[in-house]
Amino acid sequence: MVQLISWDTVLQFAFLLTLLGISLIIKSNIKFFKKHLVPTALFGGFIGLILGPEVLGWVPFDSTVLESMVYHFMAIGFIALALKKRKKRSSENITNTGFAIVNTYIFQAIIGLGITLLLAATIMPGLFPDLGLLLPLSFAQGPGNAFSTGTSFEALMPATKALADGGNIGLSLAAFGFLWAIIGGIPFMNIMRRKYKKEKTTAEEITSDTEPDVHEHTAKVPKTLYLDDLTVQAILIGVCYLLTYLLLTGLEALIGSGSLTTLFWGFQFLFGTLIAIAARKIMDLLQKKKVIRTDYADNYLLQRISSTSFDIMITAAICAISLTVLGEYIVPILILSTVGGLFTMVYSAKMAKWLYKEEKLEHAVALYGMWTGTVVTGMALLKEVDPSGKTSVPESLVLGSGFAGIIGIPLMMVISIPIAAWVNDKPWLYIVTFAVFALYSAACITGIFINKRMHAKKSASIIK
Repeated sequence: MVQLISWDTVLQFAFLLTLLGISLIIKSNIKFFKKHLVPTALFGGFIGLILGPEVLGWVPFDSTVLESMVYHFMAIGFIALALKKRKKRSSENITNTGFAIVNTYIFQAIIGLGITLLLAATIMPGLFPDLGLLLPLSFAQGPGNAFSTGTSFEALMPATKALADGGNIGLSLAAFGFLWAIIGGIPFMNIMRRKYKKEKTTAEEITSDTEPDVHEHTAKVPKTLYLDDLTVQAILIGVCYLLTYLLLTGLEALIGSGSLTTLFWGFQFLFGTLIAIAARKIMDLLQKKKVIRTDYADNYLLQRISSTSFDIMITAAICAISLTVLGEYIVPILILSTVGGLFTMVYSAKMAKWLYKEEKLEHAVALYGMWTGTVVTGMALLKEVDPSGKTSVPESLVLGSGFAGIIGIPLMMVISIPIAAWVNDKPWLYIVTFAVFALYSAACITGIFINKRMHAKKSASIIK
């Protein structure tokens, strides 16, 4: 029978879903995997890596298709989260967490860039010195952003071939970050448990923003539209993503192709998130003005779409890792991931002790999981110390990440400075980069001090 329609992309997608199903069955029926903390999507990805072309060769994965899935599903997941309707909240923990998240990016960037500059100047003279900038992107922001930025590095330097496999290096670093989250997370939890006795709480159970509306849908889509509620959510996400593409295309036409434009395309998920936030604000305003009477965005379905997108993204990211590239860059990857993992352990413990008045143990464990993997791994570790979900930590992580996304936007511009240092052979720009990072970090720490003092004064006035 003649095949008239290509099955390539659909088969890659079907393989990923099958791997997720296999990992789910294994984790549900084998005692060892039920007992030990391993996210299902990550487990499925490692199964796919073993079954893929570079090991057993049983599954014919196409790395180009997998990398495209990582790139796009990350954006879809963030857009879906941004479209959700949220209650207005003012919390000291949320703001402090946002500042701490951005400060984590900065410290990991300083460590990563410092390590690769040192390696390039000593034992690895051919190493691309800006490679270390992938450390915060792969650890604290996950495989999608690491791949996007690594690919942008490739596109910036096609002539020099200084980094021919940047995207895959980003995926490899992200995989090591997940390993630090899981393997390192278990002893880290035990250390934190011994340090903090389990805090007794009389607070009522808090509904998590990462699992909102678990018993009911929030949308009120008229049945006369003859569209399923899930289809309506897909429309909202699709429109936001189309606007993202049009915006990036317009920016490229306006400022021309170059390093900044390439970085913009690499951060497409951030532009998509900002557009989705704006769309959410517009919908809220139109509802308030009675221009529209229907809330089409369904928090429950949007959360499900986001979670599914991230599961597929993580599985695809691990399957797309090239063992050949990993072997070629194993020395800098091992050094970056080891130093980054150890630093993040100490940093998470110190920040949790300083930032939070209560739930220090839970915050430390969850932040460590998020700063070495994603929000998903942060939540997975949190469940080990907060199985009943009674803490406010999920709210700190999710809403704090939203605040961090806003105040962290200028960091995207800072990344272009060390790139310019390499492309234009101006090493003094690396000093400028570290100086800007230091000033940005100082601003974040100052923001935390001001926020803590403001809430302390507010609490004192309430007591009086």
